[in-house]
Amino acid sequence: MSLEKQAELYQGKAKTVYATNDPDRLILLFRNDTSAFDGKKLAQLDRKGMVNNKFNAFIMQKLQAAGIPTHFESLLNDQECVVKKLTMLPVECVVRNRAAGSMCRRLGIKEGEELSPPTFEFFLKNDGDEFSPDGWRLWDNTTGEKMDKDRFRQDLGNVIEAYEQVAQRIGVPL
Repeated sequence: MSLEKQAELYQGKAKTVYATNDPDRLILLFRNDTSAFDGKKLAQLDRKGMVNNKFNAFIMQKLQAAGIPTHFESLLNDQECVVKKLTMLPVECVVRNRAAGSMCRRLGIKEGEELSPPTFEFFLKNDGDEFSPDGWRLWDNTTGEKMDKDRFRQDLGNVIEAYEQVAQRIGVPL
């Protein structure tokens, strides 16, 4: 049986989830949509869906190779992948080596301050199902340049170029 995309089940900030003719499989579409500040800032960034889809596939395959089961099955095309249908635990795990984002706001810590030891936090989440620079805080270790979605949030420009540079550094085939 060949897999066929069917009804849209869910549309998030940057992904759409589709049912398929296989009740145990879904299709994730990684869109070029970009948002920040709870949807107050919106844009379309060329190649973003493709880059995030391939980043996600790369990390999921590394986890699987290390014996860690994931819901990822295969890339379907540049912007879509096939995943197993599952019931998600609504938990997000955040490891921080440096203070950033909500931690700075919650605790009054200066952004970029090194955390020793690193912190590990749990949050409730209803859509934590991918690994991509949209959900990471990445800074160049030498220059301190931001290489993640903060480039969009802070109007630094070259968002996708930074994502592609990270992909090249870690070996993600684009």
